[in-house]
Amino acid sequence: MFELLLEPAKLFINAGMDSFKKSKELANLKIAVRQRITREIKLNAAVLDEIIKNYYDKEGAVAEKNALIMALRTRAFDDLNDGAIPVSLLISGDVEHWPAAATKDEKDRYLKYLSSIKTPIDLLDRAYYRIHIARILASSGKCDSDLKYIRYMLTALIVNLRDEDN
Repeated sequence: MFELLLEPAKLFINAGMDSFKKSKELANLKIAVRQRITREIKLNAAVLDEIIKNYYDKEGAVAEKNALIMALRTRAFDDLNDGAIPVSLLISGDVEHWPAAATKDEKDRYLKYLSSIKTPIDLLDRAYYRIHIARILASSGKCDSDLKYIRYMLTALIVNLRDEDN
């Protein structure tokens, strides 16, 4: 994705913010970025589903769980953060939909944690920070992260990023 950002970044730098905001390159780049981020989110959601279904509460499955946590991807997110174009130009809007959770208590707890989240960028940052923390803990042999909370945030991202396409 980094290569995808190079030409639009040159336009952004050379032509300025106003010209870039009106450009076809920005419109196309927004679509490409959202699709790439969404694919990565869906892959991570599938990995978390595997952990939650088969290893979440299973005693003695620490190695398997940690291996799957280490498989969580962050490349699209990292490329987006490393780019010269402000993320706020590529992903906009507000978080308008919160998905259901396994239980009402679980959803209430997650919404309390997420009470400061207003935009998809805020949610994306929080989810990926939690993924980074989970990977760090897994690499040290611990799996103390609330993977269901991360999975909930990824579901919310899928829904809210899809809404921006409409």
